[in-house]
Amino acid sequence: MLDGRSCFALPSSELLINTDIYINKDKKYLIVGFSKSGETTESINAVKLLKDRQNVTSFTFSCKENNTISKFSDYHFICKGAAEKSIVMTVSFSAMLFAYCLMLTKFLGNKEMLNEFKYLINYLSGNINKLFENIEKYISDNYFSSYFVLSSGFNYGLAVEADLKMKEMCQI
Repeated sequence: MLDGRSCFALPSSELLINTDIYINKDKKYLIVGFSKSGETTESINAVKLLKDRQNVTSFTFSCKENNTISKFSDYHFICKGAAEKSIVMTVSFSAMLFAYCLMLTKFLGNKEMLNEFKYLINYLSGNINKLFENIEKYISDNYFSSYFVLSSGFNYGLAVEADLKMKEMCQI
């Protein structure tokens, strides 16, 4: 539950195949979609399928302008400067996640959290280089033969994604 509203993750293909299981015409829904390029077929088809339903609003995030998914979504945010050429979505994932968190915080009307985001942005803009230096030093001073990402509850999905990013980067 999120502020009294149910919230869950669902693959686009699952929503396409079993729309009536997940979308009840007597309830209102906000469908949030993510696509680095804005050209992910299943995501586009899911948003397109729900476009004309009066009880469904869509908000999508991508990293490239003039993409297909934005043409079908009710609202769209492009994370400019986050489009990357690599296979591993590190910058684009982080940018879309951050943009989503800001959108959700604004949607929930949480002014305190919005102020914390402002503080974080200001802090990072002045300290990001030092942070990277500290990380690089720690990694060069320590050898790792295993890597674990630990989490539970609300953050478990993020831990799974962080694990996936590490595995993807190890394959390149």
